[in-house]
Amino acid sequence: MARALAAVKAKAKPRCPATIDAMQIPKVNMFDKDGQWIRLETFDDFDNGLSDLIDLWSSTSAAVTTSIKESALAHFKADLEAAALEWVDNKAKSRKYAAIAKELAEFEEVLKDRPLGAA
Repeated sequence: MARALAAVKAKAKPRCPATIDAMQIPKVNMFDKDGQWIRLETFDDFDNGLSDLIDLWSSTSAAVTTSIKESALAHFKADLEAAALEWVDNKAKSRKYAAIAKELAEFEEVLKDRPLGAA
């Protein structure tokens, strides 16, 4: 399990395709000013992060490109997978992270039902 967790964490290193300085996105705390993803670690990070992710995907700003949206989604999923693996032996925390994963899956279903770039 430790190897699987390390492998998931290692995947979450890529940079966002743009820096944040010139962007006006709903929540800038997903990426730092250099465009690096800010890793999610606590349940509150994921709970707030999911709302931020939905806001990001709902943004109509030209500065929020499809690649930025896809990067944020990929990073969120990788961090969530790592957290789920980390807490697999703790039923209470596992349920919390499973609830976030369920909400994320519902959000991804909505994304499939609409054209990319649509609000």
